Amino acid sequence: MRTRLARRASRTTRIFVMAFAAILTLPVGAHPMVTTVLKDGRVLLTSDPNFHAEGYDRDPRSWSARLIGWLEGDRPPRPEAAMGPQETLNAVLFDPATERFSYAGAMAALKQDYTSLVLSDGRVIFTAGRKLGPKDPAPAPESFDPETGEFETIESLRGFTAYCTPTLLQDGRVLMAGGWDQPAVVYDPATGSTKVIGHSLQGMLNPVTVLLKNGKVLIFGSSSSAEVYDPRSESFSSVGNFPENWAPSSAVTLRDGRVFIVGGEGGAGEHAIVPPQGVEEIYDPVKGKLVPTPHTTVARWHPLTVMLKDGTVLLVGGYGNPKSNWPSRSLESAEIYDPEDNTFRETGSLPSELADFRGNGNEKLTLLQNGQVLYTGVSISHPYTAALYDPLSGKFEALEGMSYAASPVAELKDGRVLLFPPGMAGGYGWMGTHMTGIQASSMAQELSKTALIFNPKNRLFESIPVCLTEPASWSRTIRNALFPDKASRADR
Repeated sequence: MRTRLARRASRTTRIFVMAFAAILTLPVGAHPMVTTVLKDGRVLLTSDPNFHAEGYDRDPRSWSARLIGWLEGDRPPRPEAAMGPQETLNAVLFDPATERFSYAGAMAALKQDYTSLVLSDGRVIFTAGRKLGPKDPAPAPESFDPETGEFETIESLRGFTAYCTPTLLQDGRVLMAGGWDQPAVVYDPATGSTKVIGHSLQGMLNPVTVLLKNGKVLIFGSSSSAEVYDPRSESFSSVGNFPENWAPSSAVTLRDGRVFIVGGEGGAGEHAIVPPQGVEEIYDPVKGKLVPTPHTTVARWHPLTVMLKDGTVLLVGGYGNPKSNWPSRSLESAEIYDPEDNTFRETGSLPSELADFRGNGNEKLTLLQNGQVLYTGVSISHPYTAALYDPLSGKFEALEGMSYAASPVAELKDGRVLLFPPGMAGGYGWMGTHMTGIQASSMAQELSKTALIFNPKNRLFESIPVCLTEPASWSRTIRNALFPDKASRADR
């Protein structure tokens, strides 16, 4: 009798715990992934953010308000308020030789908004990203060793790499420039030492950096001017200002060493969304200054760019309006920039079948080894989510077979392209005055248990099953014991 009552009490407690957890548990969502192609050809996948948490206890609202908000689609408050231990997600390695995925180690610290850089010795350095909470300690970056599959914290860089862009210098050292009111530093992977070299001329968050052929580094981004870092003198110098109401967005290094800088929106008011007159910028290292190009065929901002094998630059899509300055819209047109004669000319437009997901910020251009260009976009449900550009014919051709939205993209050494599902609900947004977010439970769920490989030889997309289960840990074991139904669902 006592045993029966004990079982009934245990069952009641379990039901109560599950009901309470239903209020606090996050809806599982996927994050964006950071893909890094290693020197041995394998692909390293890490989640951004790189952790998960399943409940929160510091939301200032009442439990009923939280429940109503959750039912209406609100996301929980920021992750430092998580109940129970937060765990970093194990990284995943993809081996093109065997076409198999496997787990690597997990980062030592929680990270968000971080970047990766492959070092000269084959290791990978990850910047620390931003602080997750105002009271958190200064974040530290980490390095990944492909031979051991493990991560190691770089203490000498703690507090120096948030919102910065790492650049591999010619001597193997790494320049960490940018950030929020923090000095630029140079990190030496051979010795593990870090040297503070002072502030850049203008503080820029996540700036664009380009290693020039002369060993200097061009830096530009969230400011009206560009600057150059000289490793010999360890100093920064200005190289000129951009046009008024014009902001840079990306860059392509040309064959002759000059840098083709593509424009984004700039200025204030209507100039923040209406593209200025179509003109890009060229940085000439010999002259040491910025030089404007002639007008583009269509005024556009934030186009996709890639340098073709003949040295010209393909510009695809972006935003603008060929007939008037208002309103702006996503463009299907494309054009070619020829550095030799400094001219722009029209080329084939994106297929009309891809109109549903143009300009959503997740499009990619990948230069294939055969000289063609693979265009991939993101669409919730569409039979056409990719296209192939042929420089010889100057036309795009829509491709079928990419059965889901694919981002990010990694080009393999054998010429094939690996594609992954994008983060469907990752990242953070605002809920009143509280930062909000969704954490996924494993990289197996991040990858949605499948990936695609595009083969340029037969122009087909092939499905590659991920075949990963959630790696074991003591806290996951406890959760699985409390909620076995949920654990079984996660492994399906």
